[in-house]
Amino acid sequence: MPHPNARLALMALLLVATASGCDNALGNDGPADLPLVRVLADSVVPAASVEIRLTNASAATWGYNTCSSPRLQKREGNAWVDQPDPLILCTADITALGAGVVRTVTYGAPIGLAAGTYRLRYRFVRNDGVVAFALANEFVVR
Repeated sequence: MPHPNARLALMALLLVATASGCDNALGNDGPADLPLVRVLADSVVPAASVEIRLTNASAATWGYNTCSSPRLQKREGNAWVDQPDPLILCTADITALGAGVVRTVTYGAPIGLAAGTYRLRYRFVRNDGVVAFALANEFVVR
């Protein structure tokens, strides 16, 4: 007969495995004070510049890099798949997004982007060193 705690340990293991497998399907799981990222276009043309609104409604300062922070993801079925990094060089500069600041930045949609539904996964670093990723709204490439 199995030990009574063996069943509990197995249930806990299954719960952890199930939760970790839901990463991209569930959406954003960052800290509550993570800045919001909004792509200001519903439809995007490859090789065009798109405006993105970054909103920091928190009391913390968050940092980002306009070149390397946005990561393009494409919807494939029910999953979001990271797209290859563009072949561009980025500096290591970090721009501060202070408490209560709203800023519009530009993102260059890659040349040759295939038709589909996309979003940006934006990397931020809080002033205490916490790294988190904010998910932007979806947009369509035709």
